[in-house]
Amino acid sequence: MDVIAVVGARLNSNRLPRKHLLDLSGKPLIARIFDRLDRVPELRECILATTADSYNRPLVDWAEAQGRRAFAYEGDVNDLVGRIDYIVSRERPKMVLYICGDSPLIEPTTISRMIRALARGADRVAFPTRDGVPVVHEGIDLFPFIVWNRLVLEAEQPFEREHVGQSLVHFAKDLNHVPLEDDPVFYRPKLRLSVDTPSDYQFMSELYRRWYAVHDADSIVDLAWVLDEVDRDPALRGINAQVRQKTAQESSTSVQIVTATGPGTGMGHLSRAISVASGLQDAASAGVKLLIQGPSFEKAELDLLPHVFVEFEEMFETIERDLAQRSVQVVILDLPARYLGEEWLRFIEGLRGKGIKVVSLDFTVTDSERVDLQWVPSFFLRESDMESANLVFGWECFLLGSRRMTRTWKPGSELLVLTGGSDVHGFGDVLPGQLDEDLPAHFKVHWVRGPFAREPKLPSEPRLEWTVHENPKDLSSLITRCHFGFALYGVSLFECLHHGLPTVTLAPGRSDEDRELKALQQADLAVVGHSLAEAVDGLRHLIFDPHHARAISDASQQRLDGQGPTRLARRILDLLQEESVSKN
Repeated sequence: MDVIAVVGARLNSNRLPRKHLLDLSGKPLIARIFDRLDRVPELRECILATTADSYNRPLVDWAEAQGRRAFAYEGDVNDLVGRIDYIVSRERPKMVLYICGDSPLIEPTTISRMIRALARGADRVAFPTRDGVPVVHEGIDLFPFIVWNRLVLEAEQPFEREHVGQSLVHFAKDLNHVPLEDDPVFYRPKLRLSVDTPSDYQFMSELYRRWYAVHDADSIVDLAWVLDEVDRDPALRGINAQVRQKTAQESSTSVQIVTATGPGTGMGHLSRAISVASGLQDAASAGVKLLIQGPSFEKAELDLLPHVFVEFEEMFETIERDLAQRSVQVVILDLPARYLGEEWLRFIEGLRGKGIKVVSLDFTVTDSERVDLQWVPSFFLRESDMESANLVFGWECFLLGSRRMTRTWKPGSELLVLTGGSDVHGFGDVLPGQLDEDLPAHFKVHWVRGPFAREPKLPSEPRLEWTVHENPKDLSSLITRCHFGFALYGVSLFECLHHGLPTVTLAPGRSDEDRELKALQQADLAVVGHSLAEAVDGLRHLIFDPHHARAISDASQQRLDGQGPTRLARRILDLLQEESVSKN
C-alpha cells in the first residue's frame, strides 16, 4: 500500500523541553516511536518532520545517524500542517499517517487495521465506544490524500495550523466514516499515553524500565501489557493522573520561579519551588523556568526543568532577561525574607506595573498587600498575618511532591534522618552517637547528607547499621522504605508526614512555648522535641508504641494530601482569568 508516516517533533516544548531526545531504557523517545512504526508492514516511508532552526538540529542529527529520513521545515515554526504538507505534496501517497512525536506507545496492530479499513474506500476511521468507553490510543491520525488536501485548505486559524486535524470540523459531515472495532483490551477509561510534562515522562520511563527488565532489547513495549500493569498497580497510574490535557486553542501560561539554595539557606526553598513547578506544568499547562540563587549542583528533579543558577548580584538582570525572552505572565518568589530589601520591593512594584502577577510563598514578601497572592504553606499563622485579603494558608496549602498511594504503616526497624540540606545546626557531629547508643541494636539508620552538609561523624564501632545517602535522587522512595523518621522542622518534616512516616522533629532556637510547635503537637501529627536529648527520647518512645506510630501515619496522610501545588496552580489561573475579564 502507498502509505507514508510523518512524525511531527520539535524540541521547543514549553512544559518539557527536548522531550523527544529523553532516554527511554537506552534509546531516545523519538527512536521508540520509529521502532514501533517499523512493525507496521503497510508503510512505505517513515519521515521525521521538524523545523530548520539550530535548536532542533539535534533531531535531524539523530535521524541521519540512524539512517532515518528527516525534513527540516523553513517556514513558520508553529505551522505543523504546513510542515507535514510540504512532505505530503512531494511524496504524493495515497494515505498520510500522522504520528505525534511524543507518543511512544502507538499500537502497530491498530495502525495496520486503520490502514486496511481506509483502503476499502472510506475517508475516516471512527472507533465506536464500547459501553461508553473509548479506545485508549493517542497520537495517531490517518487521512486519504484527498482528505489531507482539503484539511490543509480549510486550516486557516493559527490553532488549526498548529494542531493536525482541527480543521476537520469544517467538513467532517461530508466524509464517509467507517466504524472500526479495535481489540477489546484497548477500550479503557482515559489514560495518558503521551509525554507532555515531567510527570508523563516519569510514568513512561517506569513503564519502559519494567518492560525491558524482563524482555529482550529488540522487543517493543506491549500496549496490552501496559494496560494490565496500570490496572495492577494504582501507584503507577497515579504518577501522571493529575496532568491536565491542554486544549488546541489554549496557549501555555509562562511562569518564572525565583528561589534560593546554598549552605546558609538549605534545600527547603528549592524543594518547594520544584513541587510548585510540577503543579503548574501538570494542572495549568504552564511553561516554567526556575532562577536559583546559589551555587550550582546536581539534583535529579532539575534534570527535567528549565533552570539556571544565578549569582546574587546578577539576579535582577537574569530575571529581566527571562521576562523579555518568554513574555512571562507570573513571577513566583520563594526566597528567605532577609533577601528582600527596598530594591526588591521596588522591583516587585515595577513587575506589577507591567501587568505581571507576583506570588509570594511563605512570606518571602512580608507585606501581603505588595503582591497579588500570598500563599503560605503552613497550618498556623498569627492573627495579625490573617488580615490580608490575598493571603491563603492551611493544611491544604502545603507544597509537597505528589504521593502515588496511601501508605498502610507497619512496624519495622529502619530509621530515616534528615537534618537539612546544609545541616546548619551541626547535628551530624553529635546525633549519630546518641542514636547509636539509645536505639535498639537491630535498627538500620539511613542518614541523608544534603549537598551542602558536612560528613556525619559516625561511631567508630557502631552498634547499629548505618548508611549515608549523598543527596539521594529519589527521597520519596527512601521515605516510603523507612518505618520512622527524625527530621529538622521544615519542608523535610512535612515531606515525611505526607508519606505517612511517623516522625520526630526538632526546631532549634524555638522556645517550649512556641505556638506553632504546640499546635503541631496537639494535632498529634508528629512527636516534637525541644532539645536533642528530648527528641531522641521521643523517638525511642515512638518506636516502642506502634499504635501511636500508626495513628500518626494515618492522620498525617489525611491532613497532607499532596494537592497543594495543584491548588496553587488553579489559584494562579484564576488570577489570570480575573485579569482577562477585567480588561474586557
